[in-house]
Amino acid sequence: MIGKRVKFLISVILIMFASIANLTFQPVHSQPSIQIIAYYPEKVYQGDLFTFSVYASNTGSKDAEDPNVYIYSVSPGNIWIVGSSHLNWSGRKIIKDGQFYYLGDFSLQVYSYAVPGTYTIKVEVFYKWFDDTTEHEGFSTRLFNVQVLSRKPNLTLQVSLSSDSALPGETLKVNGEIYNSGAEKAEFTWLELWFDEEFLYSVSIGEIKSNSTKSFNLSFEVPESASEGLHSVKVKVSCTEGSTDTRIIPLTVKVPETIAEFISHNYVVVVGTETDADIALSILPIRNVLLNLTDKGRILLLGGPIANKYVRDKCVSLGIKFTDQNMTFKGQTYWSRWGRTDHCIIILTGKYLLVMGTHRYGTKAGLLYITNHEVKTDTLIIRWFDFNADGKVQLEELIKVSV
Repeated sequence: MIGKRVKFLISVILIMFASIANLTFQPVHSQPSIQIIAYYPEKVYQGDLFTFSVYASNTGSKDAEDPNVYIYSVSPGNIWIVGSSHLNWSGRKIIKDGQFYYLGDFSLQVYSYAVPGTYTIKVEVFYKWFDDTTEHEGFSTRLFNVQVLSRKPNLTLQVSLSSDSALPGETLKVNGEIYNSGAEKAEFTWLELWFDEEFLYSVSIGEIKSNSTKSFNLSFEVPESASEGLHSVKVKVSCTEGSTDTRIIPLTVKVPETIAEFISHNYVVVVGTETDADIALSILPIRNVLLNLTDKGRILLLGGPIANKYVRDKCVSLGIKFTDQNMTFKGQTYWSRWGRTDHCIIILTGKYLLVMGTHRYGTKAGLLYITNHEVKTDTLIIRWFDFNADGKVQLEELIKVSV
């Protein structure tokens, strides 16, 4: 009984070894391994005729025989194979020595109307190889890229803004470069600058030679009427030969966050009386002073609610109260005496800066203070006291009051 079991186990072990041997030592068919290379100009111009030379090496263990070479313009077309697209090298071999063997030249021509860009050439090599007396077929393929450049001027624009956000009325710089990749120079080139759909101006750049770059530096003022939010700056380059390129850059227009930010850029002054208009012109002689409210740009509303009707609703919403002797803000009352002492509240709300005195002296005091100091807050109260008793508001008589 034991002897039968031993014989059975021996039989199983022999079968396993036979299976392993069969898997491990069964013959593997070796074959060629073909790598294709090509020599050609990687950059050509519209209408160019050029030579595409094909070579191949064999790093396999069998020779590749009777190679046939095919060439195609596959993407996006517009390159013409002049003459035959097929070369038959019957009787020749690509020896398995890793050396490169010349397989022939093709003539290619770019159509004159080809759009500048990257084009793809496909090369296929078909061959035979033999394992003992058995014939096999194999092939190898490879893609090559050709950069087609414009024969005429071909302009490419690169642009940057000095900031990606700005206030209405703020001046921004536009810097950039124009590259002409064409074979011919751009005789006359110009730039156009747009804010949203509004044309700002154009400027001549002059001549740009073939394969050369020209830098430019422009500037523009963000329109006073620009609303808060996302806008666009468009720069377009053109030349007399017809080439154009456009870049659109996003720009965020923001409202001022401090009184100093408001004062540092353009704004209009809206007053309610001739007296306040005289105050504005005496301190801000170059500003546009209006008696009627406008909806464009940033607006400084000058004068309290008794003198300027345009601040009345805003005073209500901000919780500011005025009488002919005082003003109240956040539960605090600030008293004034005609011609001797006065108070002014300056408060920034959206695109409006309110400068409101209890009397005309306070209004002038507030405007004089913020135009001579950098106020990095959105709310300020100024007190004027006529120290020298001359009845005039002077800078040295102004005191900042804690809010």
